[in-house]
Amino acid sequence: MVRRQAALSAGLFDENFRRAEDYDLWLRIAHRASNMAYGRDVLGRNRIVTGSLSQDNMKMLEGMFTVLSKLSKSLDLSASERSVLNNKLADTKALLYWERGKAFLLDGKYDQAIASLRETGSSLISSKLRWALFGLKVAPRLTRALAGAWLASKR
Repeated sequence: MVRRQAALSAGLFDENFRRAEDYDLWLRIAHRASNMAYGRDVLGRNRIVTGSLSQDNMKMLEGMFTVLSKLSKSLDLSASERSVLNNKLADTKALLYWERGKAFLLDGKYDQAIASLRETGSSLISSKLRWALFGLKVAPRLTRALAGAWLASKR
């Protein structure tokens, strides 16, 4: 929940965003607000259904990255705030390239998958990423099959 005046002074929703417009508004409100609180009570639930805008994780990450990039350019931030924002931008970019890499892998676009996975950068270096890159170099079709089975099992 937000006070009407806080939303108005932050500029309401940015209609240029198709996704993550609420994220943009909340961050602008948080930046302007001198007084915010966190409540533990669940007041609503997010339900993701097939075909909804929120269902596409890659598009949501693209929206988040766009919002964070916009705010990086438009907000007057202190050094510590800018550092936090830059870290969040780097993490979001890494997750976006991870999702793109998975999509390219499942589409059989192995060179693009390797390029995307390498773009994740050091913030996402993990055993999963190392195994994926190794598998793409050694046995791309087998890696694709294993990744597809693994992702199917998570649904």
